[in-house]
Amino acid sequence: MDSSESWGEYIQTSTEEGASTSSADAEPVPHGNNTVSDSTEGPASPRRFPYKPDALIGGDSVLSIQSRLLASRQFPSAEEINFARIQAEDLFEVKVQILHRMQVLYPEGDWSGRGARALDSPNSATGESSLERLYKLLGDLDRNGRRAEAFFSLSAKVALRKESLDAHSAT
Repeated sequence: MDSSESWGEYIQTSTEEGASTSSADAEPVPHGNNTVSDSTEGPASPRRFPYKPDALIGGDSVLSIQSRLLASRQFPSAEEINFARIQAEDLFEVKVQILHRMQVLYPEGDWSGRGARALDSPNSATGESSLERLYKLLGDLDRNGRRAEAFFSLSAKVALRKESLDAHSAT
């Protein structure tokens, strides 16, 4: 890429050049970190991300996470945008797993509505928890269930579902 080309022109030119070459000799390229492998040896096989970018689960989506990750950059590069999308997909996928676990453990909570907000981290610049922290929460829930520290922390942060509120007020 020379300095007079914009990212958009460079990407468009690269795509056109790649389309004109034979792909018969090309090997498949895995998509970011989205790979699945049953063994520790050999290449992982690529898989499709199971959610649409705008799918709302727990009040959050890949697009909203990506926007928060890019909020501090006025003009992000194509590489930064792509990296933020991959990060957002990873964060979203673990959040969904946590929300599903919490829905089973604490069905009174509004996990499908605003449950993802309980996973936010106000101490980070983006408001997002780190992937490492989310995996620790998930592991704690898997090991300890309703006795997990993560269970108590998250259940205290999420609102009750409307049906649960109605049931409590009727008694």
